[in-house]
Amino acid sequence: MASVAGTTIGAQLIPRIQFWYHVGSGDEQLGRTGFAHLFEHIMFMGSQHVPVGAFDQLLEAAGANNNGSTTEDRTNYYETLPSNALPLALWLDSDRMGFLLPTMDLAKVNLQRDVVKNERRQRVDNVPYGRADETILAALYPRS
Repeated sequence: MASVAGTTIGAQLIPRIQFWYHVGSGDEQLGRTGFAHLFEHIMFMGSQHVPVGAFDQLLEAAGANNNGSTTEDRTNYYETLPSNALPLALWLDSDRMGFLLPTMDLAKVNLQRDVVKNERRQRVDNVPYGRADETILAALYPRS
């Protein structure tokens, strides 16, 4: 803590872990888009050792929050957590990276496909200027 002109300034370090993967929507084929975002969502749908819903429940019970995002050139996942929850978060992340495939099924894919489509409707299709970013990026980075 430091005191400057009668004001106490302090900072608390709140641990956050992030995993960034250099794959995003820019890696998709024309006419077959949305897969990067879809798989970002599926990564939260359980794994061989963590049932559906338990990933979030375990982290929330430990005082953590988590999310992920996808852009044109990357997909990332993060957890903000108390330091004593770090081993749990690292284990959960490693488990979903290593043991997602055995639990993949069409029901999970279809569920998350609908969620991703709805997000697009809310954030792009039904918003004034919602397609502006896509139009600008297409002009800046034309696909060959």
